[in-house]
Amino acid sequence: MKRNYWLLWFILVAVYLPGCRDEEQEAHGPATPGNVRFAIDARTVVGAGHGRVGAVLPAGASVYVTIADASGQEVYTLKQIALLTLGGDYVSEPLLLSPGAYTLTDFLVTDTAGITLYATPKEGSPLAAWVTDPLPVSFSVTQDAMTGLDVQVLAIAEYSAEEFGYVAFGVEVAPFPYFRLSVFAHDTTNALAFTPVHACILDGTDTIYKQVLPARTYDIAFVGDLSRTYTLSLTQPSYRRYTRTFVLGELLEALDGAPLLVTLTPALTFTSAQNIGFEYVFRLGGNLQDLMVDWGDGMEEPAADYMTHFYEDGNPLHFVSVYGDVNSITLVEFYYGSSDIAEISLVSLPNLQNFAAAFLTRSPTHLDFKKNPLIQTISVPYSKVRSFDLPEGARLRVVDVVGNDGTSEVSLNAAIHAAYLGQIERGYTGSLYLSSTPGGSEFVAPVTEESLAMLSALREYGWTIWPEGF
Repeated sequence: MKRNYWLLWFILVAVYLPGCRDEEQEAHGPATPGNVRFAIDARTVVGAGHGRVGAVLPAGASVYVTIADASGQEVYTLKQIALLTLGGDYVSEPLLLSPGAYTLTDFLVTDTAGITLYATPKEGSPLAAWVTDPLPVSFSVTQDAMTGLDVQVLAIAEYSAEEFGYVAFGVEVAPFPYFRLSVFAHDTTNALAFTPVHACILDGTDTIYKQVLPARTYDIAFVGDLSRTYTLSLTQPSYRRYTRTFVLGELLEALDGAPLLVTLTPALTFTSAQNIGFEYVFRLGGNLQDLMVDWGDGMEEPAADYMTHFYEDGNPLHFVSVYGDVNSITLVEFYYGSSDIAEISLVSLPNLQNFAAAFLTRSPTHLDFKKNPLIQTISVPYSKVRSFDLPEGARLRVVDVVGNDGTSEVSLNAAIHAAYLGQIERGYTGSLYLSSTPGGSEFVAPVTEESLAMLSALREYGWTIWPEGF
């Protein structure tokens, strides 16, 4: 038997990276889905004579894997994973897997034409002795953790699939590209500019393509059927979700080589974190007659001051967008566990005055109000919020961070300063609830001597201040 083949080491790591439908299915209570990523160091190459040499994979090389769950059911069958070159290493795109035990049963590396270059031998095959751990290889994915697994492969050279333990090395190669996509949004000068976007293609309820696309024209390639119907979904914080259902062949004919052009529209966006079995609730204020709410599960309805929705798909996370005349929104409020949010973007609301995310079991740790010059009320007690950015020249009348110990010192003192200017310049009278407990004696963050002097002055003007005895 000839032994003029190379030995590559592959390191398999599980990392968390949300996908498209996956971002809606991340757990809040149930386990959080993770991803598997293959990191390939082409410099770690060992010949049959145990000498180390360099090796370079061709541009456009891919990994094909078959993975089974603990019950033996295949969750991926010869799934193609693209490889990216990072310095001297090759790193694959992440592959989504829920937490649990798995078995890797096929592992192939191919060129762009689908020709297999490397494979991991299987137990009992003639070449199995040349790797430390032939397939199948067991591994596990855990929530919010990183799992490592070494997988060795051998160059195919003149060896047959049977010598590796495979029936054949045939794989299905995705056509490249299927179509091109250009996504735009208006910049601060109201000119159209390329924008990054999270893109997914759905085949029914299955996500067959997911990628964070850079701000440029991008080639979209996936294994598909020209006669089949798919749905393109584009999401980006601060913009309304874009969806388009298409028959692949008809879309290609209509585009005739030109890119699909998409312009995103501004929106209030947030990721709802549903308490399964309960209605989701949030409030809006302002002139709402020209606003719509896209709940992220295919349901849309006109906006109202008190919005409720029951999600029936069982997914805990949904990308929600409120779109239309977003300039009319003056109030956004979330209260209690029925209003939990994983993230939120308020940058498209120039007339927002009042914001609340109170008594939430899940919320962002940071809020950005820099694009909300009229903001007056920030109420986030007993939430995960620990810092916030204020707009230049902010003038506040209410700040409530009770129970949020560990709040940013910079944020807290900036809020006190903005409240003081609100009273001095605009005659505001309001409330600053800044204590660790209701009416307690401790601030949620250190307060400067200047801020203490401002608080004393505000109390003289009739403001309600917690802590009371500073």
